[in-house]
Amino acid sequence: MRNILKYTFLAINLLLVICLGLGMLCTKISPEKSAFLPYFGLLFPFFALLNFFFFLFWIYFKKWFCLISLCMLLFAVPYIKDIFPLSISTPHISEKDKKISIL
Repeated sequence: MRNILKYTFLAINLLLVICLGLGMLCTKISPEKSAFLPYFGLLFPFFALLNFFFFLFWIYFKKWFCLISLCMLLFAVPYIKDIFPLSISTPHISEKDKKISIL
């Protein structure tokens, strides 16, 4: 019973990894050529989040299986950074840029 559950979660994880890969691929292929691929792009944040949860799940239960999600998440980092931007530093604004001039 435990093996069946483990392999079911592994199959779901592999399916989500494939969906995440298709979500990254949709930026390269025009929607005119493929009608179903843009939907993977729309669901990309959802697939990335689920892969992250599977990564944490596999770290806790099976150390080696976490590499599946980790590798795909590392490939997806540029796409994830585009979707979830983090602005940690504030830009420096000079005194010249603060002035407002009316023409």
